[in-house]
Amino acid sequence: MRVSRSAQILPPSPGAPRRPLPEGIGLEFVLKDIQTGDIIRLTTLEDVKEYRVVSTKVVPPTDTSALDDAISDKTLVLVTCYPFYYIGPAPKRFVVEAVKD
Repeated sequence: MRVSRSAQILPPSPGAPRRPLPEGIGLEFVLKDIQTGDIIRLTTLEDVKEYRVVSTKVVPPTDTSALDDAISDKTLVLVTCYPFYYIGPAPKRFVVEAVKD
């Protein structure tokens, strides 16, 4: 098990609506090497939460089924464009699903 590289991404405050992160923050470069079993450490002003990666997959942009499981505070779903180095509107999405450790 390894701890993945960190990214400077702040989650919304409690009760705030979920929103996609802005393009160009480099999330795809953090996620490109992630593997099942890796740990994602989410640091907020209040605490630190750790999530273990349980799956990664590539889906069409219309497939939002992974977000259905993201309602629980025990689940973290990250989605970014795929292929990672694609120039222009990427044809697919890379999805990382993780559960709270």
